[in-house]
Amino acid sequence: MDGVALLRQAQVDLRAGRPGEAARLFRQLLARRPHDGGALHGLGLALAQQGRIADALDALEAAAQVLPDHPGVAFNRALARQLAGDSEGAIAGFRQAAALAPAHAAAWRNLGTALLAADAPAAEALPAFEAALRADPQDAAALQGVGFCRQRLGQAEAALAAFQAAFRLTPRDPRALGNLAGALLAAGRAADCYDLLAERSVDAGSADLATTRAEAALLLGRPAEAVALLDAALRREPGHSRALGHLQIALAGAGDTARLAPSCAYDQLVGRQTLMAPPHFQDRASFHAALQAEILSAPGLLAGREGKTTRGGRQSGDLARRPGP
Repeated sequence: MDGVALLRQAQVDLRAGRPGEAARLFRQLLARRPHDGGALHGLGLALAQQGRIADALDALEAAAQVLPDHPGVAFNRALARQLAGDSEGAIAGFRQAAALAPAHAAAWRNLGTALLAADAPAAEALPAFEAALRADPQDAAALQGVGFCRQRLGQAEAALAAFQAAFRLTPRDPRALGNLAGALLAAGRAADCYDLLAERSVDAGSADLATTRAEAALLLGRPAEAVALLDAALRREPGHSRALGHLQIALAGAGDTARLAPSCAYDQLVGRQTLMAPPHFQDRASFHAALQAEILSAPGLLAGREGKTTRGGRQSGDLARRPGP
């Protein structure tokens, strides 16, 4: 099989969900043409489909050396960096992909998402989501990103408008429904939030959505109904922290003091585990020191982090997304 036919068949296998066979063919082609950018790109995609992220990233980095101005290579390399936990590299990669292809909505959207995941200011992430919407006004995920940024900026009505637009595009997406319901609550529209969720009988489905409906019921002065909703939610998900927290408020509002203390169930929320030192650390003390340094140097470690309960302390973003101990 000549090189063109080999590349074509590998691409067919990749699109058909046969990454192992595709990877084998891409390697055959690379044995003949080690610097074939298309084959390196395809190999990276095939390896990523197999879950071999480190190997995929190596192939995509090599592809980027051969094809430095290829927006698809830049975009997929950024995705691989993100999956590998390199948030800074992912952000730089999505910026490059968006610069190479300004109409690439997914590059802009992923840039905004990566910035928010890295706890960048909402004002920095918002333009990326807005650029995604200019490229594709039907991008519901970009609308959700605009909503989150507007919320963080304290712009409740603008956030609500974005979440409403996203929900109109994806009315069956439970995340879109939950975000819209939360935005209605934040905008002081508890009755609209309650009606939205009641119409969809969320008490029979997601515990998270049922808890939001219970929040609305509490704001509307119906604590007994909130108790029933939260009890049902906790039967489905006994450790749902938000439901447990709101249950205390609902029980107090309903005057059910007999259940108030036992229902706290703190043992469902807090656990303790002894972690042994990973193999490349000499002992637990050196591991703890490295872990402490990693936490204290995290750029997302913020005092009074918005939407969190910390008082007099600091919370970080997802440390698992960062390289380190």
